[in-house]
Amino acid sequence: MKTKIRLKSFTATALLIFTDLSWGDCKNISGTVQLIPEMDTCSILQRTDTPRKYPTLTFLYSLGVPGPTCFVSEFSGQINRTAIHGDGVSGMTLSSFNAPQALNIDGHQAFTAATTLRMTDSNNNLLGTLYLMDSGINSLNDVNDPNDDTTNERLVVIGGTGMFQKYKGQIDIVGNEFSGANIVQGRICE
Repeated sequence: MKTKIRLKSFTATALLIFTDLSWGDCKNISGTVQLIPEMDTCSILQRTDTPRKYPTLTFLYSLGVPGPTCFVSEFSGQINRTAIHGDGVSGMTLSSFNAPQALNIDGHQAFTAATTLRMTDSNNNLLGTLYLMDSGINSLNDVNDPNDDTTNERLVVIGGTGMFQKYKGQIDIVGNEFSGANIVQGRICE
């Protein structure tokens, strides 16, 4: 039990990125997300905006690191009280965590990634796209157990299009991203 508490404390401390979110127009984001591993492709690398939005990142897929290291995702939730839907693509990136192998402590793996999330409203009208830099810790225990808090992740908004063009902020994910049993909470501000 002490290991889990220590790692959650490490996650909260090590991944905390100080952003002043007290200015401008702020929006709360909440919901759930489910990741689907990509086995033979990496959709984020097929997007034409990836080189512009993530120019300094090296994706593990590009290095031939055994996968899956790329994912597609489905987000369902709210911005403030407005229903939204998101389709995402993401890829794990090279980091200082004993690259290209991720740090493994007591059955937990540290990782970094990049995510592009296209958001629509309940009528399927495009709201815009969020570009995010991710860091987190995965439990390498039972990924099929929806009660296992398999991921603690922070996604930092680095840019956007449409209504998100001038927004910055963060989104936190806690839970099993592969079963959809998770909590997504965040705040973005203009």
